[in-house]
Amino acid sequence: MNSSYYCAVCNCRISLKDISITTLFVVIGFFSFSQNTNEQIKSNRIQIVNAERLIKSKNSSAQKFIGNVELKHQEVKLFCDSAFLYLDSNSLDAFGKVKILQGDSLAMYGDTLHYSGNSKLATMQGNVNLTDRNLSLSTTSMTYNLRDSVGHYTSGATITSTENSNVLTSKIGLYFVGSQVFEFQDSVELSNPEYTMTSDTLTYQTATETAIFSGPTFIRADSNLIYTENGWYDTKNNLASFQENSYLEADGQVLTGDSLFYDRNLGFGEVFNNMQIRDTANTFVIQGNYGWHNEKQEQSLITDSLLLIQIFENDSLFLHADTAVINIDSTDGKIIQAFHDVKFFKSDLQGAADSMLITQSNSTINMYENPILWSDENQLFADFISIKSDSNTIRSMLLDNNAFLISVADTFGFNQVKGRIMNAYFSNQKLKRLEVVGNAQSVYYVGEEEKTPIGMNHAVCSNMTLVIDENKVDQITFREKPEAVLYPMDDINPKIRLLVGFRWEEDLRPKQLTDIFR
Repeated sequence: MNSSYYCAVCNCRISLKDISITTLFVVIGFFSFSQNTNEQIKSNRIQIVNAERLIKSKNSSAQKFIGNVELKHQEVKLFCDSAFLYLDSNSLDAFGKVKILQGDSLAMYGDTLHYSGNSKLATMQGNVNLTDRNLSLSTTSMTYNLRDSVGHYTSGATITSTENSNVLTSKIGLYFVGSQVFEFQDSVELSNPEYTMTSDTLTYQTATETAIFSGPTFIRADSNLIYTENGWYDTKNNLASFQENSYLEADGQVLTGDSLFYDRNLGFGEVFNNMQIRDTANTFVIQGNYGWHNEKQEQSLITDSLLLIQIFENDSLFLHADTAVINIDSTDGKIIQAFHDVKFFKSDLQGAADSMLITQSNSTINMYENPILWSDENQLFADFISIKSDSNTIRSMLLDNNAFLISVADTFGFNQVKGRIMNAYFSNQKLKRLEVVGNAQSVYYVGEEEKTPIGMNHAVCSNMTLVIDENKVDQITFREKPEAVLYPMDDINPKIRLLVGFRWEEDLRPKQLTDIFR
């Protein structure tokens, strides 16, 4: 008798002798697959763990659980006062003291919850609070995807941490639990006792306590203001890097550049490429390709292609040097020091020296080590020169020790005045009067406006006053034992044409703005 087997799958009887080994494996595999599928469906179902009461609706698949309700879905635990469990959609609605636990660290609290077991999407409403390790997020509505571990809110939220004093708020936000990263949008604010940061777009890494900016951002503190559109801020170590339209405003000046580095603990900012420091009172601008600012010492340094612009009335002074240092003094205000091969250009005044000192409180420019000035047709130099201005207009000038004034006397030679000290006075940006004090000497050509001048006057006295009109000596007054000799043009000894210490430096004169970079 042939043994046979009835197959419920095919709804037919199969002789055992016709069953091959392959067929047996197929049949066994099918039943194994069916069993695994049933187990998967069962594991995906939301399971009730505890409840005090169960109310089952006759007309729907909904089951209502009341009192100390506990449910479980895979690795997720849910707690509440009451819940509706929908068997057909594998979802639930929970009410009262709702709590979700995922893993060892994440907990989510709220007043009401809708949870889908198929999508693992939880929507919490009411007094919502999400805690993860050391942080806490509070909002009124939040969606949390437990499959991807990503939370999302659109109604505003506040985030705090037990590890620091940072408080973050925004209208819209995403929280990636796995990487502990927030992405904030719209009305973003990060505040702590030291500063307040506001932005429209900000990423915050909670593990490193670092904020990353990708939009207009302000950082306001008592001592400064920072603006950037791209960069990062390590709030734990108070270190920051800013790029793209960034600036730092402190101590009455604004610092900008392509790239800014800032250490708040040290009060130190460093700038790379296209650096600029601008006085908020708009009296000066300094540019360079590298510089730094120390808030605690109230000091700045600028170098590499340095250009300083001192703003005067209806004009500006442009200065180039190797390096400039700005100090803020409680008495003298801003003090600007320029070092090494200093040259400056102004439409009516040019100069050169090894170093210069600009004091804003008394509007003074001091020139050191081989200082030299050019004003219209006049060249002035001494061991030390000090220029004073008033209302951004040059008023007077002091030339101390070995002072010299030289101008060209047509083709005949040079008009010259020298002395121990000179005081020069300006009006309407023009040199008008010169007071020579101590060991005064002069050489000037009489009647130089004529084709053939009368001669050359050589004078020596203690003090001398020169009145200048239209950039030429109009009158000279000799004081205290003057000695003067008028030499006819044909009888001038070449040795007395030039006073001792004479030097003509026209080749050094910046005749246009670009010459200061020569």
